[in-house]
Amino acid sequence: MLLTYTQIEEDVVPFLDQFYFSVFTKRFQRKVTEIRRRKSIERCIQEVSDTMSAALTRLFYYQQISKNDLDLIIRQLGRLPSHIIASDLQNAQHSPDAYCEGLLQRLVATDQIENLTVDQIYRNAALQIVQGLFLFGPIFREWQKANYSSQFDLIPRMMDKLEQISGQLKALAPRRESLPDLRFEILYRDYLLQRFYQAEVGTVKMTVNQNIDLRDLFVEPKFATIEALKTMDLENWLFSEEPSSLTQKNNDDKKESAPQQGITKTIAELLQTYQKLVVIGVPGSGKSTLMDWLQIQIAGNQILPEQQPTLIPLLLRVRSLDPHHLPSFESLLKNSLLGEKQASSAPLDWLKRQQEQGRLLLLLDGLDEVDIAHHEDKLLPWLSRLFEEFQNNRVIITSRPSGFPVEFFEKMKIPHIVILPFNQTQIQRYTYNWCKSIRLARNEVLEEAEEGGKKDGQEILQGVLDHKHVKELACNPLLLSAICLVYYYEGKQLPEDRSRLYELCITGLLHNWDQRRGIHSDFPLSEKLKVCRELAIAMQIEERAEYETEKVLQLFETILKDAEKAKQFLKYVRYRTGVLIERRPGRIAFAHLTFQEYLTASALLHGNHLEFTLEDAVNKGDDPIWEEVLYLFSGMADKKQIMKLIKSKQTSNSKIRAIWRKNIFF
Repeated sequence: MLLTYTQIEEDVVPFLDQFYFSVFTKRFQRKVTEIRRRKSIERCIQEVSDTMSAALTRLFYYQQISKNDLDLIIRQLGRLPSHIIASDLQNAQHSPDAYCEGLLQRLVATDQIENLTVDQIYRNAALQIVQGLFLFGPIFREWQKANYSSQFDLIPRMMDKLEQISGQLKALAPRRESLPDLRFEILYRDYLLQRFYQAEVGTVKMTVNQNIDLRDLFVEPKFATIEALKTMDLENWLFSEEPSSLTQKNNDDKKESAPQQGITKTIAELLQTYQKLVVIGVPGSGKSTLMDWLQIQIAGNQILPEQQPTLIPLLLRVRSLDPHHLPSFESLLKNSLLGEKQASSAPLDWLKRQQEQGRLLLLLDGLDEVDIAHHEDKLLPWLSRLFEEFQNNRVIITSRPSGFPVEFFEKMKIPHIVILPFNQTQIQRYTYNWCKSIRLARNEVLEEAEEGGKKDGQEILQGVLDHKHVKELACNPLLLSAICLVYYYEGKQLPEDRSRLYELCITGLLHNWDQRRGIHSDFPLSEKLKVCRELAIAMQIEERAEYETEKVLQLFETILKDAEKAKQFLKYVRYRTGVLIERRPGRIAFAHLTFQEYLTASALLHGNHLEFTLEDAVNKGDDPIWEEVLYLFSGMADKKQIMKLIKSKQTSNSKIRAIWRKNIFF
């Protein structure tokens, strides 16, 4: 007999209460001697575990689990707390997926789970619990620092967010007796909302040891068709007080002072207008953040909620795919952010049935990150097959301008639009969101955080507007976030050069900002920069956006000439600085591709153990992955050196000349 929701809850709630008691409560009890205060803290942690129990109960409920199997899984899960290190949970740089996998590998089963379906439920449940622990862990640490204050607002805010997710899922939830396809769908949406609603990488997290709700930080970009872009008064768009009142250049017709035709204001408009679309954006324009945000909005049915049937998002990072073995339609789910292990619990041919109903929204992020040499024989044939398979479904692809195969998409009659730079209104909104998020993460009450965030954001905006070159940089979301970070840490002094901005960010993250807070490391800044430069240029040469962990360790050992020191350095730079992240289990990447490009340019300037020179980079010709590197190099190097190289035979490439001359003279 199948268990009801209430019956499952009767087992899950006390189990998770005991779990949180073992991980959190038990470890502080002796330090709080006053019984009433101690019990108040215990009740608060119990409320957190009760809130977390909703997702675990949903998981078991929609898997139609039996009482015997539930008891077996709970027995196994009850052995996890003894293997969990509290400090690991408080480190926002850890990946819940990788940490959970490590826990399960260390845990030797005492009760054999022979049923593969039950084993998969057990693993999914373990990941669900670990995700909750990683959400609460950093907040719990801040609560400890605040001496368990009863006025600590971060905990109720976190629980409110989880309740909101539960509410979204409740509105979408099918009957438990529904077909397996519908039951898996709600679990899939649940996973996406729980796992990805937080911005895992961002400048806010570099100032506080917590992830921030992406929806609180995100400012929706605006878009333009190529035709509209050609006639657009960009200066008016960027810095007019009312950016919506765009006008075309040299057009005296007052009727045209209305919003310009071809400017798309919202993502919802894009989805209503196009079935297939390529979104073009320069480095740092927010393409990946847009896709992350769109995924969770679609998962919660917050965009086009009136559409029936609801859309199902499927997000793939192109940089994580092997260009020699691009995934078939059947393997798209396991190559998405859901991951192979989670995807294995999907009913057979689940994706195919959603495709036949026209419910899929395929999101391909970073098309330009495939080596241009693989376009003709690998990438473009794969895309052709995908477009055929997604004929009655939606597809959105992002790409930088470089590496974007224009002719292919024109032949396929798939339009492309451009992400517009932030205008003044968007800059103001983002700086406000950024400053408010920091204040909220530091436990300010909402009203104070909103008032202080508005004041701080206005100061940053004024600092931006007072510097002509910084004003131009601030129109790029990534650079704007870097400006906020530098402004916050560097005494409100803003650089006017893009390369200098990155330099302040990298040196700040690796060293300076910890030093100012009295946190010291065993590695000097010069050594940190050298090792990171060597990793960046090695990855850039191989045209890789991520490396296997073992390969990173081997490179670090080569540079540092000490295996143990290499391990310690990787641990430090991953968990302390935010420059490197574990994007997925066993894979290391720079937090943003721009960091890799800046450090590669720095390696060209300062030298590297691979002896890859500026001339070698120039000889790459039109390879688009080197364009940004060379642009950044031109902002770092001596102008005489650049002019000498421009005039030399090695720099005959017209595009590279244009890049450097633009940077020198404008």
